Amino acid sequence: ISEHLQPLAVASLATQGINTRPDIVLLVFGKLFKTYSNILQHDKVDNTAHPVSAILKSLELRWSKADQELFICTLYLNPLVSSRIFNGNTIPPLAIWGMCASSAKLYKRVFHAEVLPEYFATEIRDYHYHRGAFSDEFWNSDFLAALYAEQVFLILFQFWLIWKAHYQQNPITKLAVLILSFVCNSAGCERLFSTKGDIHTKKRNCLGPQKVRDTAVVKMDIRREHAQQGLVHQCLKRRFMKEPASTDVDKTGARVDEEGSDSEGEDSCTANGVRLMHQSLVDDVAADEDSCVPEVSRRKQR
Repeated sequence: ISEHLQPLAVASLATQGINTRPDIVLLVFGKLFKTYSNILQHDKVDNTAHPVSAILKSLELRWSKADQELFICTLYLNPLVSSRIFNGNTIPPLAIWGMCASSAKLYKRVFHAEVLPEYFATEIRDYHYHRGAFSDEFWNSDFLAALYAEQVFLILFQFWLIWKAHYQQNPITKLAVLILSFVCNSAGCERLFSTKGDIHTKKRNCLGPQKVRDTAVVKMDIRREHAQQGLVHQCLKRRFMKEPASTDVDKTGARVDEEGSDSEGEDSCTANGVRLMHQSLVDDVAADEDSCVPEVSRRKQR
Protein backbone atom coordinates (compact mmCIF):
# COMPACT_ATOMS: atom_id res chain seq x y z
CA ILE A 1 0.00 0.00 0.00
CA SER A 2 2.82 2.39 0.86
CA GLU A 3 4.51 1.76 -2.50
CA HIS A 4 1.29 2.51 -4.36
CA LEU A 5 0.05 5.54 -2.40
CA GLN A 6 3.26 7.39 -1.56
CA PRO A 7 3.85 8.66 -5.15
CA LEU A 8 0.32 10.07 -5.20
CA ALA A 9 0.86 11.84 -1.86
CA VAL A 10 4.12 13.38 -3.06
CA ALA A 11 2.50 14.48 -6.33
CA SER A 12 -0.41 16.03 -4.44
CA LEU A 13 1.93 18.11 -2.30
CA ALA A 14 4.10 19.07 -5.28
CA THR A 15 1.13 20.43 -7.22
CA GLN A 16 -0.25 22.48 -4.30
CA GLY A 17 2.58 25.00 -4.30
CA ILE A 18 1.96 28.69 -4.67
CA ASN A 19 4.16 28.77 -7.81
CA THR A 20 3.15 25.49 -9.46
CA ARG A 21 3.79 26.11 -13.16
CA PRO A 22 2.58 23.88 -16.02
CA ASP A 23 6.07 22.46 -16.52
CA ILE A 24 6.10 21.25 -12.90
CA VAL A 25 2.74 19.54 -13.40
CA LEU A 26 4.01 17.83 -16.55
CA LEU A 27 7.12 16.57 -14.76
CA VAL A 28 4.93 15.22 -11.94
CA PHE A 29 2.70 13.46 -14.47
CA GLY A 30 5.72 11.92 -16.16
CA LYS A 31 7.21 10.80 -12.85
CA LEU A 32 3.94 9.18 -11.79
CA PHE A 33 3.52 7.37 -15.09
CA LYS A 34 7.10 6.09 -15.02
CA THR A 35 6.85 4.99 -11.38
CA TYR A 36 3.65 2.99 -11.83
CA SER A 37 4.80 1.56 -15.16
CA ASN A 38 7.92 0.24 -13.43
CA ILE A 39 5.78 -1.28 -10.68
CA LEU A 40 3.61 -2.97 -13.28
CA GLN A 41 6.63 -4.41 -15.09
CA HIS A 42 8.34 -5.50 -11.88
CA ASP A 43 5.34 -7.41 -10.49
CA LYS A 44 4.75 -9.28 -13.77
CA VAL A 45 1.00 -9.48 -13.23
CA ASP A 46 -1.82 -9.22 -15.73
CA ASN A 47 -2.34 -5.54 -16.49
CA THR A 48 -6.09 -5.71 -15.96
CA ALA A 49 -5.73 -7.35 -12.53
CA HIS A 50 -2.98 -5.13 -11.15
CA PRO A 51 -4.06 -2.33 -8.76
CA VAL A 52 -1.93 0.32 -10.48
CA SER A 53 -3.64 -0.26 -13.83
CA ALA A 54 -6.50 1.99 -12.77
CA ILE A 55 -4.01 4.70 -11.79
CA LEU A 56 -2.27 4.50 -15.18
CA LYS A 57 -5.60 4.71 -17.00
CA SER A 58 -6.57 7.72 -14.92
CA LEU A 59 -3.27 9.45 -15.76
CA GLU A 60 -3.77 8.78 -19.46
CA LEU A 61 -7.32 10.11 -19.31
CA ARG A 62 -6.22 13.27 -17.50
CA TRP A 63 -3.45 13.87 -20.02
CA SER A 64 -5.81 13.38 -22.96
CA LYS A 65 -8.08 16.13 -21.56
CA ALA A 66 -5.24 18.53 -20.73
CA ASP A 67 -3.95 21.40 -22.85
CA GLN A 68 -0.97 19.41 -24.08
CA GLU A 69 0.55 22.17 -26.20
CA LEU A 70 0.69 24.51 -23.21
CA PHE A 71 2.29 21.96 -20.87
CA ILE A 72 4.87 20.76 -23.41
CA CYS A 73 5.84 24.26 -24.56
CA THR A 74 6.17 25.47 -20.96
CA LEU A 75 8.57 22.63 -20.17
CA TYR A 76 10.42 23.24 -23.43
CA LEU A 77 10.85 26.97 -22.70
CA ASN A 78 12.23 26.23 -19.24
CA PRO A 79 15.93 27.14 -19.70
CA LEU A 80 16.93 24.44 -17.21
CA VAL A 81 15.30 21.80 -19.46
CA SER A 82 14.90 23.14 -23.03
CA SER A 83 15.83 20.53 -25.64
CA ARG A 84 16.93 17.99 -23.02
CA ILE A 85 13.34 16.79 -22.76
CA PHE A 86 13.91 14.89 -26.03
CA ASN A 87 15.59 11.52 -26.01
CA GLY A 88 17.91 11.51 -28.98
CA ASN A 89 17.93 7.71 -29.11
CA THR A 90 14.18 7.39 -29.61
CA ILE A 91 13.05 10.76 -31.00
CA PRO A 92 14.47 11.88 -34.37
CA PRO A 93 16.04 15.31 -34.81
CA LEU A 94 12.97 16.38 -36.77
CA ALA A 95 11.15 16.63 -33.43
CA ILE A 96 12.24 20.26 -33.37
CA TRP A 97 9.78 21.01 -36.15
CA GLY A 98 7.03 19.45 -34.07
CA MET A 99 7.95 21.81 -31.23
CA CYS A 100 8.00 24.69 -33.70
CA ALA A 101 4.48 23.82 -34.88
CA SER A 102 3.20 23.48 -31.30
CA SER A 103 4.79 26.78 -30.26
CA ALA A 104 3.35 28.50 -33.31
CA LYS A 105 -0.19 27.28 -32.53
CA LEU A 106 0.15 28.32 -28.91
CA TYR A 107 1.50 31.75 -29.87
CA LYS A 108 -1.45 32.41 -32.20
CA ARG A 109 -3.91 31.23 -29.57
CA VAL A 110 -2.68 33.17 -26.55
CA PHE A 111 -1.87 36.40 -28.41
CA HIS A 112 -4.83 36.21 -30.84
CA ALA A 113 -2.49 36.59 -33.80
CA GLU A 114 -3.41 35.48 -37.28
CA VAL A 115 0.12 35.64 -38.68
CA LEU A 116 3.32 34.53 -36.94
CA PRO A 117 6.09 37.07 -36.41
CA GLU A 118 9.01 37.03 -38.78
CA TYR A 119 11.84 34.57 -38.07
CA PHE A 120 9.75 32.67 -35.52
CA ALA A 121 10.98 29.26 -36.74
CA THR A 122 14.58 30.51 -36.85
CA GLU A 123 14.45 31.61 -33.22
CA ILE A 124 12.97 28.27 -32.16
CA ARG A 125 15.85 26.54 -33.90
CA ASP A 126 18.44 28.81 -32.24
CA TYR A 127 16.86 28.16 -28.85
CA HIS A 128 16.82 24.42 -29.48
CA TYR A 129 20.49 24.24 -30.41
CA HIS A 130 21.63 27.03 -28.01
CA ARG A 131 22.94 29.28 -30.74
CA GLY A 132 22.89 32.99 -31.43
CA ALA A 133 21.00 35.01 -28.85
CA PHE A 134 20.25 31.79 -26.92
CA SER A 135 23.83 30.61 -26.63
CA ASP A 136 25.42 29.66 -23.33
CA GLU A 137 27.29 32.97 -23.21
CA PHE A 138 24.03 34.90 -23.15
CA TRP A 139 22.16 32.52 -20.88
CA ASN A 140 24.97 31.88 -18.41
CA SER A 141 23.89 28.26 -18.17
CA ASP A 142 26.62 27.40 -15.65
CA PHE A 143 25.14 29.91 -13.21
CA LEU A 144 21.65 28.47 -13.69
CA ALA A 145 22.96 24.95 -13.19
CA ALA A 146 24.69 26.02 -9.97
CA LEU A 147 21.47 27.54 -8.66
CA TYR A 148 19.59 24.37 -9.55
CA ALA A 149 22.21 22.23 -7.78
CA GLU A 150 21.84 24.37 -4.65
CA GLN A 151 18.03 23.94 -4.85
CA VAL A 152 17.46 27.68 -5.12
CA PHE A 153 13.91 28.50 -6.18
CA LEU A 154 13.95 30.23 -9.56
CA ILE A 155 11.15 32.42 -10.84
CA LEU A 156 11.73 31.61 -14.48
CA PHE A 157 9.50 34.21 -16.07
CA GLN A 158 11.41 36.93 -14.21
CA PHE A 159 14.62 35.52 -15.62
CA TRP A 160 13.13 35.78 -19.11
CA LEU A 161 12.09 39.37 -18.31
CA ILE A 162 15.68 40.24 -17.39
CA TRP A 163 16.90 38.67 -20.62
CA LYS A 164 14.26 40.58 -22.55
CA ALA A 165 15.20 43.90 -20.95
CA HIS A 166 18.94 43.60 -21.47
CA TYR A 167 19.12 41.99 -24.87
CA GLN A 168 16.42 41.91 -27.51
CA GLN A 169 12.71 41.38 -27.73
CA ASN A 170 11.48 38.48 -29.79
CA PRO A 171 8.31 36.37 -29.93
CA ILE A 172 9.94 33.42 -28.14
CA THR A 173 10.74 35.60 -25.13
CA LYS A 174 7.26 37.10 -25.22
CA LEU A 175 5.69 33.63 -25.25
CA ALA A 176 7.95 32.31 -22.49
CA VAL A 177 7.24 35.25 -20.16
CA LEU A 178 3.51 34.66 -20.53
CA ILE A 179 3.22 30.89 -20.18
CA LEU A 180 5.85 30.60 -17.41
CA SER A 181 3.77 33.01 -15.33
CA PHE A 182 0.74 30.69 -15.39
CA VAL A 183 -0.16 28.99 -12.10
CA CYS A 184 -2.09 25.72 -12.25
CA ASN A 185 -3.91 26.01 -8.92
CA SER A 186 -5.65 28.50 -6.68
CA ALA A 187 -3.24 28.19 -3.73
CA GLY A 188 -2.05 31.79 -3.99
CA CYS A 189 -5.59 33.19 -4.07
CA GLU A 190 -6.71 31.01 -1.18
CA ARG A 191 -3.79 32.08 0.98
CA LEU A 192 -4.37 35.70 0.11
CA PHE A 193 -8.02 35.46 1.17
CA SER A 194 -7.00 33.66 4.38
CA THR A 195 -4.59 36.47 5.19
CA LYS A 196 -7.33 39.00 4.45
CA GLY A 197 -9.57 37.17 6.91
CA ASP A 198 -6.92 37.52 9.61
CA ILE A 199 -6.66 41.26 8.93
CA HIS A 200 -10.32 42.18 8.38
CA THR A 201 -11.97 40.90 11.57
CA LYS A 202 -15.15 41.84 13.41
CA LYS A 203 -13.27 44.40 15.48
CA ARG A 204 -11.36 45.75 12.51
CA ASN A 205 -14.21 45.95 10.03
CA CYS A 206 -13.78 49.59 8.99
CA LEU A 207 -10.82 48.93 6.71
CA GLY A 208 -11.48 49.49 3.03
CA PRO A 209 -11.06 46.63 0.52
CA GLN A 210 -7.97 48.16 -1.08
CA LYS A 211 -6.26 48.72 2.26
CA VAL A 212 -7.03 45.15 3.34
CA ARG A 213 -5.60 43.85 0.09
CA ASP A 214 -2.43 45.96 0.33
CA THR A 215 -1.87 44.95 3.95
CA ALA A 216 -2.30 41.26 3.08
CA VAL A 217 0.16 41.47 0.18
CA VAL A 218 2.76 43.22 2.35
CA LYS A 219 2.29 40.65 5.13
CA MET A 220 2.74 37.71 2.73
CA ASP A 221 5.82 39.32 1.19
CA ILE A 222 7.42 39.92 4.61
CA ARG A 223 6.64 36.35 5.65
CA ARG A 224 8.27 35.04 2.47
CA GLU A 225 11.40 37.14 3.01
CA HIS A 226 11.71 36.02 6.62
CA ALA A 227 11.43 32.38 5.55
CA GLN A 228 14.21 32.85 2.98
CA GLN A 229 16.42 34.49 5.62
CA GLY A 230 15.74 31.78 8.21
CA LEU A 231 14.01 34.13 10.66
CA VAL A 232 10.86 32.05 11.09
CA HIS A 233 9.68 30.31 14.25
CA GLN A 234 9.94 26.59 14.76
CA CYS A 235 6.87 24.40 14.89
CA LEU A 236 6.08 20.71 15.22
CA LYS A 237 5.18 18.91 12.02
CA ARG A 238 4.18 15.35 11.37
CA ARG A 239 6.04 12.97 9.07
CA PHE A 240 4.01 10.14 7.58
CA MET A 241 5.42 7.01 5.93
CA LYS A 242 8.98 7.85 6.96
CA GLU A 243 10.97 6.97 10.05
CA PRO A 244 11.96 10.23 11.79
CA ALA A 245 15.62 10.89 12.43
CA SER A 246 16.80 10.92 16.03
CA THR A 247 18.31 14.38 15.64
CA ASP A 248 15.12 16.16 14.76
CA VAL A 249 12.49 14.42 16.90
CA ASP A 250 11.39 15.62 20.31
CA LYS A 251 10.02 13.53 23.18
CA THR A 252 6.50 13.46 21.78
CA GLY A 253 7.66 11.85 18.54
CA ALA A 254 6.89 14.91 16.40
CA ARG A 255 9.53 16.31 14.11
CA VAL A 256 10.84 19.80 14.81
CA ASP A 257 10.96 21.74 11.56
CA GLU A 258 11.06 25.33 10.48
CA GLU A 259 7.86 27.05 9.53
CA GLY A 260 8.37 27.95 5.89
CA SER A 261 6.86 30.61 3.72
CA ASP A 262 3.86 30.28 1.48
CA SER A 263 5.95 28.63 -1.17
CA GLU A 264 8.21 26.55 1.07
CA GLY A 265 6.99 25.62 4.55
CA GLU A 266 3.34 25.15 3.78
CA ASP A 267 4.17 23.16 0.66
CA SER A 268 6.71 20.85 2.33
CA CYS A 269 5.87 17.21 3.11
CA THR A 270 4.74 17.21 6.76
CA ALA A 271 4.43 13.77 8.31
CA ASN A 272 5.61 11.37 11.01
CA GLY A 273 5.66 7.62 11.48
CA VAL A 274 2.24 6.01 11.42
CA ARG A 275 3.28 3.61 14.13
CA LEU A 276 4.12 6.47 16.47
CA MET A 277 0.69 7.97 15.94
CA HIS A 278 -0.96 4.59 16.45
CA GLN A 279 0.97 3.99 19.68
CA SER A 280 0.06 7.46 20.92
CA LEU A 281 -3.64 6.75 20.32
CA VAL A 282 -3.36 3.40 22.12
CA ASP A 283 -1.69 5.07 25.11
CA ASP A 284 -4.43 7.71 25.25
CA VAL A 285 -7.15 5.06 25.23
CA ALA A 286 -5.35 3.10 27.95
CA ALA A 287 -5.02 6.24 30.07
CA ASP A 288 -8.72 6.96 29.70
CA GLU A 289 -9.61 3.43 30.79
CA ASP A 290 -7.35 3.66 33.84
CA SER A 291 -8.94 6.92 34.91
CA CYS A 292 -12.39 5.34 34.85
CA VAL A 293 -11.51 2.35 37.11
CA PRO A 294 -11.61 4.13 40.53
CA GLU A 295 -14.95 5.71 39.79
CA VAL A 296 -16.48 2.33 38.83
CA SER A 297 -15.10 0.66 41.97
CA ARG A 298 -16.50 3.38 44.20
CA ARG A 299 -19.94 2.87 42.68
CA LYS A 300 -19.77 -0.85 43.44
CA GLN A 301 -18.82 -0.16 47.07
CA ARG A 302 -21.83 2.13 47.44
